[in-house]
Amino acid sequence: MIQIGAYDEASLHLAHAMREEPRSWDGLVAWGKLLNLQGRTTEAVQKWKAASSIAPYSVDPPSELGLMLFDNGEWYRAKAAFEAAARIQPRDLDAHANLGRLWMALGQYNKAEDEFQEALRLAPGAWGALASWGTLQANRGRESKAIEQWKAAAALNPAAWEPYREWGDYLHDRGNDLGAAELHRQAVYRCPTDANLHWYLARDLAATGQPVEAQREYEEALKANPHSWAALSDWGTLMANNGRESEAVAKWKAAAELNAAASEPYNEWGNYLYQRGNYKRAMELHREAVARRPSDAILRSNLARDLLESGDFRGAQSAYEEALKSNPYSWVTLANWGALLAGNGHESEAVAKWKAAADLNPAAWEPYNEWGNYLYERGNYKGAVERHRRAIDHFPADATLHLNGRESEAVAKWTAAAALNPTASDPYTVWI
Repeated sequence: MIQIGAYDEASLHLAHAMREEPRSWDGLVAWGKLLNLQGRTTEAVQKWKAASSIAPYSVDPPSELGLMLFDNGEWYRAKAAFEAAARIQPRDLDAHANLGRLWMALGQYNKAEDEFQEALRLAPGAWGALASWGTLQANRGRESKAIEQWKAAAALNPAAWEPYREWGDYLHDRGNDLGAAELHRQAVYRCPTDANLHWYLARDLAATGQPVEAQREYEEALKANPHSWAALSDWGTLMANNGRESEAVAKWKAAAELNAAASEPYNEWGNYLYQRGNYKRAMELHREAVARRPSDAILRSNLARDLLESGDFRGAQSAYEEALKSNPYSWVTLANWGALLAGNGHESEAVAKWKAAADLNPAAWEPYNEWGNYLYERGNYKGAVERHRRAIDHFPADATLHLNGRESEAVAKWTAAAALNPTASDPYTVWI
């Protein structure tokens, strides 16, 4: 019932079960999961704490708490919960796989690698951990290794949808939406009742210029789970991108009503208004998103961007500082902060941020790309080439990085040619 979004009916059955067996810790865990899906997170935490007091030997209550905190961007509280699960049962593969996913989200790839390896040592057939490990390899720029692991995970369990979703998400993030749609279709085929899989596919279809097919998949997502506020929020973005603003706003409002604790509707709406140049209203919506997920560094970074465009440099600085308090490992926040500083004439501070971001995650390409873009705009084409090459080394599968690198290299060669012969017209003609 929970899977298909029949939350009210599921609540009645759980309440009845708990009256029959008040000390059913697994019933309390299930009830907590339902409350979390309904956006009633405080009540969910109470149920999981009650379950832990009844069954302190069970990894399920801290694991569920950790998953909720992880989804809400509360990285350190999630870490504590996952570590508690691992202490209760050191040989629990899910406890180690969850820690691996957490470290991966924080950019601590070596620690993530250790946890995935431990999970697979405990259970060599753990296809879910293997699929997530594939995503880690992809994040490190090891695409062929990632594909090898996703295929191996799918071979271990041909009915599993997770390897296809992980692989499809990777291709979507890299702009290969046709490939992503093919893989997400495979995931939907294996689990047609999962609303999230339908809207992942819808997102791919929208990105490939198939709005009618995308709308059909959003409808399927809401058939699978009428309470899927995430699908509604994403559908609103599709509407907005196709010039249907009033319908988009209706979707975002409906998504927010379905889950009052959700940040996504406000973030999506704010992002749309930012792109339209309505920075003041975007700021208001991003503040609403931050209020719902104060530990999310990305949301705070979006707010910083609004403040900057509104001319509030100090406010933007403060928002980046708060983002790093919520997640000190957020190298993306540091890289973006560097771009803010560079754009406002604080070059030495910007370089310090980019270097710090690269130190936090030696596999990250974002700091070098931002740094290269800045040097290119300043006319330091040789320096731009060097940084863009570093970015490509870290993420060779990204086509945009290759374009940036080739452009920097080409301009560097033209300027060098012009310097060799100041009277020659050819370099300038080719450049134009």
